[in-house]
Amino acid sequence: MDLERYFVCNRCRRYTNGVLSIGRWECSYHPGHEEYVTINGEEICRFSCCKQRVRALKYHDLGVLMGQSEHCVRRPKGCTPCDCGDDLTPVHVDDMLDYLTDIDYAQWKGFDSRTMTLHRAKEVRDGTPHA
Repeated sequence: MDLERYFVCNRCRRYTNGVLSIGRWECSYHPGHEEYVTINGEEICRFSCCKQRVRALKYHDLGVLMGQSEHCVRRPKGCTPCDCGDDLTPVHVDDMLDYLTDIDYAQWKGFDSRTMTLHRAKEVRDGTPHA
């Protein structure tokens, strides 16, 4: 596990590394999937986890001709707190021994002292990440 490597978080665009972000839940994501539902005769796209609507992308014809794409649009803020980065799998303390002197573990929000495991996203009753 390389916690010293800096990266830009794909969700919040923060420039950080694992030492600075692990266990703090300063980011957020949608653990559910996008689903299409019909409400009052209108088909909408929303997240299955929180039912928040996914922003509809409306293009101007001229924008499309000029190369406008959905990659320019930021996704909605997530409903579930998590660490920055793509890897949200729980981490055992033994796997972080080389970094414990550099990490401010007083900031950890998902530490389970029974299993000595740091959860990198909030969990619900059934064990799946969600708010």
